[in-house]
Amino acid sequence: MLATTSTAARYDAARAHEHALGCFLRGSGDPGPALERALDGDPDLVPAHLLRAGLAIASKDRGALGLIDAVLARLGRALPRLSERERGHLAAAHAWRVGAPDHAASLYADIVRLWPHDLLALRLAQSCCFLLGDARGLHEVAARVMPYWRAGMPGYDCALAMHAFGLEEIGECDRAQAVGRRALEIEPRNPVAVHAVAHALASAGDPRAGLHWMEGRADDWMNDGAMVAHNWWHVALFHLALGRAGRALDIYDAAIAPAVAHSATDAADAAALLWRLELNGIDVGQRWHAVAQAFTLRPMPALWPLVDVHAALAFAAAGRARELDRLRSALAGAGRVARSVALPIARGLEAFAAGEYAQCAATLAACRSDAWRLGGSPLQREIIDVTLAAAGARTAGRRLGHAAAA
Repeated sequence: MLATTSTAARYDAARAHEHALGCFLRGSGDPGPALERALDGDPDLVPAHLLRAGLAIASKDRGALGLIDAVLARLGRALPRLSERERGHLAAAHAWRVGAPDHAASLYADIVRLWPHDLLALRLAQSCCFLLGDARGLHEVAARVMPYWRAGMPGYDCALAMHAFGLEEIGECDRAQAVGRRALEIEPRNPVAVHAVAHALASAGDPRAGLHWMEGRADDWMNDGAMVAHNWWHVALFHLALGRAGRALDIYDAAIAPAVAHSATDAADAAALLWRLELNGIDVGQRWHAVAQAFTLRPMPALWPLVDVHAALAFAAAGRARELDRLRSALAGAGRVARSVALPIARGLEAFAAGEYAQCAATLAACRSDAWRLGGSPLQREIIDVTLAAAGARTAGRRLGHAAAA
């Protein structure tokens, strides 16, 4: 009877792990509760521990490093009984933990080459490439596995969704849309696939089609998963591109602001949207203070330089001079990308907020070509280009004003 119970518990744990993995890969629902059930039912379930580390890695959050440490310690003690693939996951997690995301990306890509159906390794390889701004690597790691997949395989929709996003990131927008839509034919409730198509429509410069897409698929991406606030951000940007700034602000209040305190990436989206609204002449009132406060509660610098740039936006817009000083000092003492890319861009954004438009334009123009090193997508880094354009326009306007006055 004890053996039967133990077998049943392991079976239930394995099923809970599969559910948690599906939530993570699709961005549909919270994988946390199912993952905890899996580990409660079978504390030795190695894939569940690797998923726990993977969630921490994908969060790109310095506050989650302790979770990776715990997994490394536990599985390190069990190293002899781990499979080659599991040891590969552990090595990649260790590379991430010691501050080598490029090496982690390479190790996860190695796993995918050997085991092309390892969706966790594929997801984490893309996540590392995304942090590094390596669009080509993000695309290639998914493209290489597609010949090994076919209809009817469990998780095929996830592989297609990741392939779609990779295609979008290298500018293959039409193919990205087609692949993303195919994923949704298999599994309609896949917010990652919905997001890939939305990104492709945004990159193609078609906000009307993008808005129609997101509104038509609303039931498939509105859930309690990690993607929901970010997908709302895309909806708000589509409205803003169509001249509906008031609707974008309503979406901010209802769907994006509530997520600010829970996620650095959602806080970054919030800062980017408020900044764009202000560039469009919209008074956002006191909304900056909550975003700035959220960033003050997080370590500086972040693991992701793109987040630091958005923190600078929030601090500058909210008039938080002390936090700006702290952030600049942290970036100056951090890694090469933080020092040579994030710091000057942060200074350029700060100059804009202070009304020093010529200085902003000169600073951002000087480092614009290196902005890709911040990581993220071109759409997320577009905040630099729109600010540079606004600074140039305001500088020219001032010159015309001075000339007319003379």
